[in-house]
Amino acid sequence: MKMVIKCPLCGSEDVTKLKTGSYRCNSCGIVFYPSEEVIIDMRDLIEADQLTEEEINLLGEKMKDTAESVTSQIFEEKVENVFSGVRSIEEILSKYDENEHVYGIFIDFQGDVGGTLFMILTEKDVPRVKELYGEEDMILSLYKFGQQIAEIFKKNLNGNIDVQEIDVAFDSVPSMMNYLLSEVGKVKENIFLNVRLVHNKTARGEILFVPQKESVKSLKTLLRGKVF
Repeated sequence: MKMVIKCPLCGSEDVTKLKTGSYRCNSCGIVFYPSEEVIIDMRDLIEADQLTEEEINLLGEKMKDTAESVTSQIFEEKVENVFSGVRSIEEILSKYDENEHVYGIFIDFQGDVGGTLFMILTEKDVPRVKELYGEEDMILSLYKFGQQIAEIFKKNLNGNIDVQEIDVAFDSVPSMMNYLLSEVGKVKENIFLNVRLVHNKTARGEILFVPQKESVKSLKTLLRGKVF
């Protein structure tokens, strides 16, 4: 019996399978991953020695600056931005209820620095994004929010960096883990950096960055403020 794949947001069965193994809903535009089984061993994705501790902290400051610029708009309460170095996706998503649904904004960069910037938001916080942009369509609002995040992050890195693609996903926490793994798992030996958005010791979202290995040299130069 063929498994029926339904969009977790709108329930449509009109979906297209992507090369990562995830699916795009042709009705609402959301990307999701139908499986709850971990598909990639995180040990294959992480090398802790690609950046020095100083460089990791410099990048962390740029990520925190990006987080502070956007979270002040979507959270009514003051949210603390906590940066950490190399961490696993499993550890990050373990802070959320496994039955909870979250939204993900995935921004792929190319140029001086290639890689993927993710932002994860809980379902209860996303309506504020819709209010900010005055859009009836939630997905369009999240795309616009993703464009704003991308521009802030590019400015903070101060390099010749372009946005290649932006995707918006919606899924349960276990399935979102697989979607994240399918994205970062395409290029092995990546560095994994994370800023957690916290209010009253509760995780309210994440900003994660995985630069491509071949971009590390350029990233080091940008972090030290040198001009190409």
